[in-house]
Amino acid sequence: MNAIGIFMNCDKRSSVTIGKQIASRLAGKGIKPLMLSGQVQEVGDIPEVISVTKDAFYEQPDCIVVLGGDGTLLGVARQAASTGIPICGINLGKLGFLTSGESFSYEKVLDDLINGDYTIEERMMLKCVIEKNGNQLSNYVALNDVVIKSNGVRMITINIDIDFQNLDRLSADGLILSTATGSTGYSLAAGGPVVAPDAEVILINPICPHRLHDRAYVVAGKSVAMMTLLDRANDSMVSIDGQIAVPVGRNDKIIVTKSPFVTHLIRMNDMHFYTRLKRKFSPEEAD
Repeated sequence: MNAIGIFMNCDKRSSVTIGKQIASRLAGKGIKPLMLSGQVQEVGDIPEVISVTKDAFYEQPDCIVVLGGDGTLLGVARQAASTGIPICGINLGKLGFLTSGESFSYEKVLDDLINGDYTIEERMMLKCVIEKNGNQLSNYVALNDVVIKSNGVRMITINIDIDFQNLDRLSADGLILSTATGSTGYSLAAGGPVVAPDAEVILINPICPHRLHDRAYVVAGKSVAMMTLLDRANDSMVSIDGQIAVPVGRNDKIIVTKSPFVTHLIRMNDMHFYTRLKRKFSPEEAD
């Protein structure tokens, strides 16, 4: 590798500390450490670091090391989607299911990265288009999920069409449309299934539905899912990966399809998905 980007969660002191140590380590091995100019200004000058613009940061490095939790990685994944730069996450948060290693082992993760001792997983992403009166309002990409939810205390009614055929009309607190990657996030908390990360599917999971028999649907990744907000949906929102909120109202349409972009996640060769799943969610049984 010739250049590696370092993305820090500047709200975490440990992220800044480890970021500086990684920059020094990379420079010592003849690898250019790149950082966003805004982050360099926020934490102070780091002698070894090359400060670059946002466009350069997501185009020039061979990979990006993300220092933070799953939320930090999700934000970087959306930015890096169009360039396809691989992402290596080092967990400084709570769960860190998407990351490749923990903060206490960052040196080993970095050595494995430099030595090429890793694999790259391609993770399907979602494209979300929001329409009002037939006009496209906005277009987003998500790695985990697209969530339609009421802002208030009342349920909303959502009509769901799959491939232009009606699937259901449900009343619920909201609806989660998730990738396989996102199946271990909000969708899991809402009672959805865990899906192997290489499965190209879209999960459609109601949040606290009114009917007792409502369950999650799993549809093909190539499907077109179109949701129309009905009656009580004037105070609603669409959330992209839990980080971007877009207000929507009655008769607005939310169209979710497979994105042309994928996220390239770097995985160290010492842990399989199901082993990681067990360690993260049932640590007392992992050994």
